[in-house]
This record gives sequence, C-alpha cells and structure tokens, in this order.
Amino acid sequence: MSKAKYPNRDALREANDIYLDAMRPFIIHHLKQVPRKTVEDLINEALDNRQKDDFWRKLDEHDDIESAIDFSYFPLIIKEHWLIEQNRRNYGFAQRFNGDMTIQSRLWLIRDGRNSCEHRGTKDLDSEFVRINLFHITELLGKINRLNEQSEVETIRDQLFFDNTKERLAEAEKRLKEMEAENAAYKENLAEVEQHLEAAKSEKSQYETDNATLLKQIDEKEKRRKKLSTQLKSAKAENDKYKKNLAGAKQRLEKSEAARADYKERLKTMSKELKDRKKELAAVEAEKTTHQKHLKTISEELESVKVEQSTFEERLTTTSNELALVQVEQKASEKYLTVARNLLTTVAIGDQAIFPPLGTDAAVRIIDRRGTDKRNYLLRLLEQKQPTIVYVQSEAMVDRLLTRVVPEEEDVIGRCYQQTSEAEESEILEKLENGELIAAVSSTTLSTLTPAHPIEHFIFCHLVPGLEEFFKRCQPAFTSKKNTYLHLIYNNGQDIEGLNEWLAQKYPNRETLEKLYPELKQLAAANGDFIDIRSLYSELDIAKLGIETGLAIFEELQLLKRNGESIKLLTPAGKTLGESETYCKGEKLKKETTDFCPFQLEHSIEQIWEKMLKELNIES
Repeated sequence: MSKAKYPNRDALREANDIYLDAMRPFIIHHLKQVPRKTVEDLINEALDNRQKDDFWRKLDEHDDIESAIDFSYFPLIIKEHWLIEQNRRNYGFAQRFNGDMTIQSRLWLIRDGRNSCEHRGTKDLDSEFVRINLFHITELLGKINRLNEQSEVETIRDQLFFDNTKERLAEAEKRLKEMEAENAAYKENLAEVEQHLEAAKSEKSQYETDNATLLKQIDEKEKRRKKLSTQLKSAKAENDKYKKNLAGAKQRLEKSEAARADYKERLKTMSKELKDRKKELAAVEAEKTTHQKHLKTISEELESVKVEQSTFEERLTTTSNELALVQVEQKASEKYLTVARNLLTTVAIGDQAIFPPLGTDAAVRIIDRRGTDKRNYLLRLLEQKQPTIVYVQSEAMVDRLLTRVVPEEEDVIGRCYQQTSEAEESEILEKLENGELIAAVSSTTLSTLTPAHPIEHFIFCHLVPGLEEFFKRCQPAFTSKKNTYLHLIYNNGQDIEGLNEWLAQKYPNRETLEKLYPELKQLAAANGDFIDIRSLYSELDIAKLGIETGLAIFEELQLLKRNGESIKLLTPAGKTLGESETYCKGEKLKKETTDFCPFQLEHSIEQIWEKMLKELNIES
C-alpha cells in the first residue's frame, strides 16, 4: 500500500510522533518538582488498573521511564495532577498552563486524532479533521515551550495544505448543508428538551429539599466539632495536671532512692540473719532426729516393761508429754522451712519494695519493680522453678515474650490465649503443679484457678486495661493455700503507648468504622456481593485487630452476615452504634483505662494493697 495514497493520515502520524517525543520529557520534568513523591508513583495514580500493569511492565522491560509513558496517558496524567497543593504552593499543571482548562480539551482531541490515525481503513483521513488536529498540536507545543518541534509540525501542515482553497470551499459548502440538516433536527428535539427542562425543575425542587436536610446535618457536625474542641481543651488541662504530678513523682523517686540505699543495708543484715536461721534449722533437724531415736527407745522400753505397767504409769505419762512436744517442734520446723524458702525467693529476685513487709504475718505480698529491666527480672525469677503466671497485654505479646524475651525457657512455659478452652487451661495448671512446666504466659484472665492451685508468683508484665480486670487477676492469690507474690514490672512510657495503640486497634472508633463500612461496600460491589475475609487484611489499610472487631460490630448491627470465610452485606436495619455491645464495651474500656492507668503507675504499693483489699472484700 503506497504511502502517498494516504497523505493526511501520514502527515498526522508524523506530527503525533513529534508531539510524543516532546510531551514525555515535559511531563517527567514537571512531575519531578513535586516534593516527597516519585514520578513513577504520580503517573501510576492517574491510570486505571490495566494501564498501570502496562506501564510497570514497559518500565521493567526498557528501564526507561520515557519509553514506558504511552501516548494515551497524557490527558489522564495532566487531569489527575492539575492541582497539587502542598504548603500553600501549587505544583500541578494548572500553574504551568496558567489555569487554562482548554489545554485538557486539546489533549483529549489530540489523543482522538491519534486513535483515528492508527485505525487503518480504505480511505484517507478527512482534511479538515487533520488540519484541526495539527493546529491543536502546534498550539500545545507552543504552550510547553517546544518551539523547534512546533515549527516542524507547522512545516508539515503547510506542505500538506499548500493551496487547497477550492477543495476547502467545496468541503465547507458540504458541511454547511450538513449543519442545516442538523439544525432542522435540533429544532425537532427542542420541544423534547423543554419537556426534560420541566422534569429538571421538579428534580431541582427535590434537590433544594435534600440540600436543606444536608445543611441541617452540617450544622449538627459543626456543633459536634465545637464539643470536640471543648474536650480537647479539657484534655490539655489534664495534661498540664499530669505534668505537675510527674514532677511530684520525681521528688518521690528521689526519696525512694534514699530508701532503697537503706533497704540494701537492711538486706545485708537480713542475709546474715538468714545464715543464722539456716544454722538454727540444722540444729532443729538434729534435735528432731534425737527425739525420734528417743521415741524409738521409749517404745522398746514400753514393750519390755508391760508386766511392770502399774509401776511405770507415771513414766509413761511423762514420755507421752515429751512425744507431743516433739510433734509441736516438728510442725514449727516445717513452718519455718516455708518462711525460709519464701525468704530465699525474695533474695533471688533482687532488692525491691515489698508490702506487707517481710517479718509480718501475710500470705500475699506485692513486690514493686515498676520500670525494671523486664527480661533480666523474669529470668532470675524463673530460675527458682516455682509455679508462675505472667500476664501480658495481647496474644502477640505472648509469642514475643517466649521467642524474644525468654527463649531459653520456651519449652517449659505454657501459653494461654483468649481462644484457649477451659480444658486446655486446666491441663496447663496441672503441668505446673507436677513440675512439667515452670510458668504460663497469658493474655487473658485465667478462669479455672482454685484455692488448691500451685501458683506462687503472679507477674503483671504490662498495664491491665480496666480496674475490674486487674483485681480479677489478683483475686486467686488471696484464695490460694500457698504464700503468693504479686510482681508489678510494667513501666510508664512504653507500656502506656503500647496499651493505647492496642486498644485503638482492638476497638476502632466511630471514624474508623465510618471509613471501613464504605470500603466493604466497594469490595462487595466488585466481587458479586460477597467478600473473602482473608483478602480484607491486604485490601484495607486498617490493622487486622480493628478489622476483626469492626466485622463483629457490623454483625451485631445486622449490616452483614458471615458464612465461613466469606461475608455478605445486608440491607441496613437502621441500628446505631450504641446498640452494639462490642462497640460500647470498647468505649467503656478506653475510658476506664484512661482513669485506671495513673492508679497502676503512680500509686504506692501500700495504696494498691488497701484498694485491693477493699475491691476484693478482704479484711485486713
């Protein structure tokens, strides 16, 4: 097929090639000015899914961004990034073209011309169509300051249309007749348009009604914004109060350091007393052995003097009294062994504040190690091989403690999660009792502990969300038949931040839920009304915990229904968030945590002890 056979098509194709080579570097240069974003990402944002795949494939093949930008991308990119405002400055194309919106129209017309050029046929392109497209190309090249390329296209245009006045006149007359026919058709359609106008007026009336409703909603949101502003001021005031309390805490810390030095001196004295007690205990054991031998001798004498029983009744009475005394001393020795063992445990875990103090008659004691090195403390305590429960913040923290904090003891530590059954929990406690395990790490309150349980140490590794949950975890220590210790080893900064972050993820707020539900609707619309639960974690920019709780809330509000691993959205039943038990529980827990954190962090262990006795209804 001869090239001269289609002069208009070939001329437009050549002009399009010049335009393509000029626009690619212009777009790349302009997008490079946008701060904190790459050219590739900005181009990707303007394309649909198929175009995105083609763009990245070409970029990988040629390793050249210019070669990867297709002719058809130009109007999409410039429209998408017409306005890019950052720090009160516009980096978009609107600034480059002085806000001239006709540029966007020209881009689309040039793209349509290029498409017509690429669709081969048996006829050449219309001369006027080609002339108009060449005009748009020269105008756009001038706008982007590509004067050499503009001149090349003008030369193509002049060579193609050197003197075709007669042809153009004939074409114009033909076009005039066509326009007259179109005008007649337009008049015929005018009546129909007027009917549509009347319908539009009716729709306008409905729109005004809807607009009034919308304005009312806007007023309500403005009132809510003012309320939130007031709450923010209150929060700032509370923050100032917290700073003052922190200054007071620093002063108390200085006093605590002085008391700590005094405690170290007392601990040395206590260690010496412990050695003396060990010697006394050895003496008691020796005396016990002597008494047992003595008892055996008495029994033998009793056998030999049965015939003389009447004569030796007084001696037998004396011997019985001695035997009772030996039994009393044996019980005293066993009690002393228990006290000594607890004292050894206290020495093993280092110097810390204890309440009630050692030397007083108490079966439960609180050990204050808030702000300590958790890993070293846990390792020292676990070395004692005494049954221990370690309470942590979440399921992720259970795995983290075993794999990163105390991996040395992972094989002898049980795991309890929210989904752990009572039977599995009882099995773990049984293994603690018979020595197969030395500890259990749990993200939830254990429910199967009984007064006969073997636990001697309860460790609070992280802050507990809520006063009720905290005292529920402390209660088994007071019902135990063993001497028990409550260890507080959480800290101020990192644990507060971790708890707040976990609560925000576990129980999403109203704004997050209002964002999640429309995204679920979009996914459902794109997947035939059903959503694969497993795909949500990759599709949505929300934490996994938040998605799980959000689905539970929507299910309570009858907005969706689960079926295995899929979700089906339901027609809204008109329920509000206040009717969701899960949502209300989360909001209550967040408030309780805000109020309860200062109690866990700032109150002394004496104050915590008094509060604990009151909440658990235990007489002091």
